[in-house]
Amino acid sequence: MVSQYRTELARRAGWHRQQRVLTVDYYRIRLKVAFPLPLVRPALPAFPVRGLPAYPWLTWLSWSYEERLHALAAHAGLADDESCREGVRRELRALASWPGYRQYDNPDLSAGHLLRLLGTARREWPWLGRDLAAAVDAGIARGVDDLLPRIEARFGKYPDAAAILGLEKPGQVLQNIPVIGTLGAATAARASPARCFRTSRSSVPSAPPPPPVPPDSRRRNGWTPSR
Repeated sequence: MVSQYRTELARRAGWHRQQRVLTVDYYRIRLKVAFPLPLVRPALPAFPVRGLPAYPWLTWLSWSYEERLHALAAHAGLADDESCREGVRRELRALASWPGYRQYDNPDLSAGHLLRLLGTARREWPWLGRDLAAAVDAGIARGVDDLLPRIEARFGKYPDAAAILGLEKPGQVLQNIPVIGTLGAATAARASPARCFRTSRSSVPSAPPPPPVPPDSRRRNGWTPSR
């Protein structure tokens, strides 16, 4: 079983290592988008999707990116593969420089997953190096600070879990998307030794959602749609 695990990890890491783009399969709308690596900015496609004025592009991207970096990092640890480590370092450096990690004006799925990814890197990948670790800490702080007022606006009036569970309809408060976004931010904050996060609801600057990429400029901006 262990040998099969190592073999599968090596296969996945080998495939990911050869890729120069992150291909995200938006299968629900029958569209694939190739984003150039490393992901230096969270640019979003601007294709209209019927019934959804703002399709969750960044959510699906975050899931694909988690899978990619976890595969490379896991193989790097098991096989002592420095090329995989260097690839992860290069892409984490770009991800840590993003101005924010959410697409919507709430603690959304992309923020939760991407911040959790940064937190995992900080906590479990000791080979990042001092400079990159500091950059990841800064990215975590920026992402958490951006989410704090939104988390507090949604959950701040509840002093503890009992206050939520005692509601007539606690499920209306514990909707999965804001809970996942909040837990991702908390996980990342706990993983960062710096923990230099603001707590005031009014003093936290707001990072704007990532800008869409107009369809007529999609190739100039470096990503390619395919069906």
